Amino acid sequence: MPFAVNGGVHIYYEVQGSGPPLVLLHGLSDTMEGLRENGLAAALAPSRRLILIDARGHGRSDKPHDPGAYDLALRVADVLAVLDAESIRTSGYYGYSMGGVIGYGLAAYAPDRLSSLVVGGAHPYASSTEFFRQIFAAGLKAWLAVLQQAAGPLPETAAARIMENDLDALRASIANDRQAVFPKTPELPFPVRLMAADGDPVFALIRQFATEAGARFFPLKGFNHFSAYVRPQDQVPVILGAGAFVPSGAES
Repeated sequence: MPFAVNGGVHIYYEVQGSGPPLVLLHGLSDTMEGLRENGLAAALAPSRRLILIDARGHGRSDKPHDPGAYDLALRVADVLAVLDAESIRTSGYYGYSMGGVIGYGLAAYAPDRLSSLVVGGAHPYASSTEFFRQIFAAGLKAWLAVLQQAAGPLPETAAARIMENDLDALRASIANDRQAVFPKTPELPFPVRLMAADGDPVFALIRQFATEAGARFFPLKGFNHFSAYVRPQDQVPVILGAGAFVPSGAES
């Protein structure tokens, strides 16, 4: 099985499809299988060489229990280790929620390795992770209940993935509040497209960053943070760069 190693941490990844490389990174408590199950990988594989990664703490990657092991710079280095293992110098990137934050980290720490950045459901500003700490304190069943209340009944396979998580690793990954990714508004030298569900509490912050950074902004109408992740059909043309342009200051 393909693993890349970053500082002794093994990161599991798989490659499928053909075309320009595109990293796909999932959200908190999911794995690359979620991006297959929701149809995103199948929709993108005909025109992109997909590099699907299980983030550290998730899936078949190593699961440290030390909160310090989830520093953003280390998570970025995980992605770079995978690209290096595949001899890929630059790649497009798509990440949702937690995966989107890691994408911002790549833009901050290794912008020369990106050819494009597409982020859904995430902003780069400082934020508290107290909500997640409280939920994970109650256990994985409590987290699954939150997801199913927001996104509707999940497939049995998805629910099983949630319940198979290493709870101590998840707790470590959100033990510390998130720091701002960029010390000041960046000038990013590649196309940047940001998406936000209009029912997502962070919608306004994502739109704000799009305005500040000169990125393209795409509102996902009729979704919340979690339902947009499990039903990403509206995101495919944006990821491929074919979505209709929406000015970053536009109202949803």
